[in-house]
Amino acid sequence: AQVWMAGEKTENHSKMTMDSPFKLWKMIRKAKKMGVTHLVLETSSHGIYYFRNFGIKYNIVVLTNISQDHLDLHGTMDHYVKTKARLFKREHGKICLLPRDCAYFDIFSKAAGEDALTYSMKQPATYQTRSLKTDGDGIDIVIKSSIPPEEWRIVSKLVGVFNAENILAAYATLRTMGIETTPIQEGWKNFTGVPGRMEPVPNTQWLTILVDYAHTETSLRSVLETLKNNNQRMIVVFWATGDRDTTKRPKMGAVVHELADIIVLTDDDTYTEPSGRIIDMVKKWIPRETGDTFQIIPDRREAISWALRKAEKWDIVLIAGKWCETVQVTNKWPIPWSDRGIVEELLG
Repeated sequence: AQVWMAGEKTENHSKMTMDSPFKLWKMIRKAKKMGVTHLVLETSSHGIYYFRNFGIKYNIVVLTNISQDHLDLHGTMDHYVKTKARLFKREHGKICLLPRDCAYFDIFSKAAGEDALTYSMKQPATYQTRSLKTDGDGIDIVIKSSIPPEEWRIVSKLVGVFNAENILAAYATLRTMGIETTPIQEGWKNFTGVPGRMEPVPNTQWLTILVDYAHTETSLRSVLETLKNNNQRMIVVFWATGDRDTTKRPKMGAVVHELADIIVLTDDDTYTEPSGRIIDMVKKWIPRETGDTFQIIPDRREAISWALRKAEKWDIVLIAGKWCETVQVTNKWPIPWSDRGIVEELLG
């Protein structure tokens, strides 16, 4: 949703992780003129499929994880995974970094070749976790590497095992690039998170209010299980996007039913699909009667308002799906939107 270049931040209103190669190369040209020396590019399966990364020569490619998503384009997980794996096709000088714990590791390893580097939270790898402590106060992780042989401790204010995995992947990437460990340690120590990723909204109501991008069964489970460890009542406002993979919807509904105390089912981007159809497909997998623990409120602003009014001291209110997006696409047209902005306005 955002592009950072030499400290200058711009919003990405295209609703695409990767824009067209014409706009992308224009951005790269601008960055180079500004003196930027390194480009970190989130490369989506849509971007690979439609050749939006045309002409870009990657020095290092990193896979964080892969779970069901984008089947509206790819049709099957096999096609989705193989599309992603195209990015890891062995090329002279390109370094591939892969998670050993990924269910599809063998497919990516075959594409990348024997020279691929690995990282893991659970098993032997080029970079592996030696010890891990994660709680509401943050993450304390010790990482052992074989290239070069060393062991270092990283402390972060972020929470959750999924963030520990991200720290491990980032550490492995930076050390592979030759970055010294001390600035990596300092960077994680001072890093407070990115917009829309378990992003807290400050308030005076003694509530934990978070906005997050979770939009798959796996990401929802990761966030909800992390928050569940706090032993607080959890209110979840969530959604399903229109004109997208419909097979995700039952799984998302089921995991929210399993882990949330109170559920508010609402709209996200409906695009051309009727809101009622989307909601009906999700609510079938939430075996609750509407009432104190389950509400269906299509209007997203009203849904957030209901959740905040329902919340009591010490509760967690998680608003999932749109993170820091600035637009909501309705059946008619896009409208300006900000989950965080709506929360702040309602609290005010």
